[in-house]
Amino acid sequence: MLKKVIALFLSLCFLSTVAPFAQAVDTTTISPAAIQAAQQYLQNNQQGKSSISGNQQQQSNQDQVDTDEKINFLTMDPTLEAKAKWDRLSKLEQDISKNITIEGYEPVTQFGYDLFKKSASSFLPTSQEDVPVNSDYIIGPGDTFNITIWGVSEGIFKVSVNQNGEIVLPKVGVVNVAGLSYGQLKPFVESQLNKFYEGINVGITFGTLKTLRIYVVGEVKQPGSYSLNSLSTAYAALFAAGGPTKQGSMRDIKILRNGRAVATIDLYKFLLKGDSSQDRQLQSGDTVFVPVIGDVAAVVGAVKRPAIYEIKGQADLVDVLWLAGGVNAATYLNRVQIERMVAHQKKIVMDEQVAALSEKVQMGIPIRDLDIIKVFSVYASIENKVLLRGEVKYPGSYEYKEGMRLLDVLSKNSFKTAGIPQIEVVRAAAPGSSKTNIYPIDYQKLFVEKDSAYNIYLEPLDEISVFLPERKDESVTLKGEFKRPGKYALMLGERISSVIERAGGFTDYAYIYGAILTRPSIKSIQQENYMDLISKLEIDLLRKERELGNGMVAQQSISMKEETYSKTKQIIDYLKKKTFKGRVIVNLDDLSKLKGSKNDVELEDGDEVLVPKVPKSVVVLGEVYNPTAVSYIAGLRVRDYLSSVGGTTSTADNGGIYILRANGSVVSQRQGKDVVAMGLYPGDSILVPEKLDSVTLWGFTKDFTQWIFEAIASILVIDKVFK
Repeated sequence: MLKKVIALFLSLCFLSTVAPFAQAVDTTTISPAAIQAAQQYLQNNQQGKSSISGNQQQQSNQDQVDTDEKINFLTMDPTLEAKAKWDRLSKLEQDISKNITIEGYEPVTQFGYDLFKKSASSFLPTSQEDVPVNSDYIIGPGDTFNITIWGVSEGIFKVSVNQNGEIVLPKVGVVNVAGLSYGQLKPFVESQLNKFYEGINVGITFGTLKTLRIYVVGEVKQPGSYSLNSLSTAYAALFAAGGPTKQGSMRDIKILRNGRAVATIDLYKFLLKGDSSQDRQLQSGDTVFVPVIGDVAAVVGAVKRPAIYEIKGQADLVDVLWLAGGVNAATYLNRVQIERMVAHQKKIVMDEQVAALSEKVQMGIPIRDLDIIKVFSVYASIENKVLLRGEVKYPGSYEYKEGMRLLDVLSKNSFKTAGIPQIEVVRAAAPGSSKTNIYPIDYQKLFVEKDSAYNIYLEPLDEISVFLPERKDESVTLKGEFKRPGKYALMLGERISSVIERAGGFTDYAYIYGAILTRPSIKSIQQENYMDLISKLEIDLLRKERELGNGMVAQQSISMKEETYSKTKQIIDYLKKKTFKGRVIVNLDDLSKLKGSKNDVELEDGDEVLVPKVPKSVVVLGEVYNPTAVSYIAGLRVRDYLSSVGGTTSTADNGGIYILRANGSVVSQRQGKDVVAMGLYPGDSILVPEKLDSVTLWGFTKDFTQWIFEAIASILVIDKVFK
């Protein structure tokens, strides 16, 4: 029973605290035995667990199990599928993406390499039926032709070019055609046949084409020697070899013939402009060489094609922006930021103005290797509006006009139902301030008595809320990263998305996944169940005392009995003082996705919603060599964080490792999850329990006393970490 109460306290302590605010503190004193107790409790049916309603709780439990397959916070999706996607990124893509995802940008990939994901057969000609033979095609060994003559004499002859470049013509004999172009072949054959045939016409068609031996080497996926159709070009050879790797250049590919470069291919011309003029026909023995990639620059933000681009020569900022497709209508041109590595020692940022962006005009802003160019969007908020919401027929934004008053937006016919609604005007205390002033409007004085004092002048961004009066004395409180945090009157049946919308939504720094909803009614249930278990513990301890007094533990001295009794009373007295927050696990999302979803829970009077800023750490506790907080890095798995603290100890229960999510949910091996292979969110905690002996802790009073005080010490530390 004692273990159950301590485990209950541990789990509720975790579930009811603000996990995203975990800090890097000294956790070396946290007991693995206490963590084991918490784990044992979590795998059983929990009493006093927060709930919304009977049916909703059942669904909520399933949602917690499914959280890891569904939730996506920026690019930090912890699913195995997302980890596999991350692993498919090149080292360059990962390095750049780590820098930009923490600022809210999506990961970027290297431009152009997807071209070669298609099958090579889609680009390789298989016969002259697929691609017509051009007049400049060079005849060589392996080519076959069908020669048709008609007139005084008629016939069809099939001839092949042998290894010496020769063909055999009827009556004429052996003639050399190697090196002739296809356009030269017909008049040459006709002149030879006319020596023996008079008054004939000659027609020549290809039978089969020779094959070419082409070498594709350098930074390609499958370097080697390839036998290609003689109509094949350099592009076809690249496709046959799988294309350049992401360590290979897309812009400086060489065609080598007899030891010298005869052509250079820049695939960007083909990809960006459709220019295939560089795609030269190959000759047997040619080598297609792909060198290591040159300098690169990444472009992210408000451009048409964010990506990592290879740059050639002295690239200007305008050159790179046009590689990215140029800016769009939402681009803020007064500030483009360049993040740059300087002298292999430090990073700097430079803000540039590009208001006169033109493809033909250089800006004089050189771009260097590994620059990250951040193109910002204009401020998206509409400034000249007032917002009408709630129990009205036509909610939404209305154009603000100078001198606009409340009755310019509202009339008696604006309301959905008959009766007297409650009206409030919510206004920012100062321009740009998150604090608000609320102005109650008396319906009777505004519409019946027509008191002009209540027909107040409106200001831009005012919000007019209309709701039913049944719950006018009830409220909810929003804290943290909301645009207008504060206390809001609660409408009948109002859901969390509605109140968040009234608060202006989330700020850019909001960590939505770590949102915390606390509820007074749940707090009372948790406390009641907890105290009930404390009472049962007291009865159980009294029974144990009687057993000790009856000599059931023969070696126990009287002084040890008294010490045990005194310490257990101290523990009970301590546990009685603890209170709970009444946390309800919620999975919030962007307002557009939250509205109408199963996560859009109905609020109660006294509810408090806290949305923290994005934390920067993950906490690792329990049987590891260095229990501590570790800096969060997107894409890392549990095993990576365990490795960073020295790994698990020899006494660790590696099969019992579990994750306490920042949203309050728990993921364990017993849910069928491969926990160590899972990814994490900022603010998550990893708990590694200890393997305990199967000998009952009640069997020896001394062992029990040691264990229980170790557990209570652990509670104190954990309570300090997550307070």
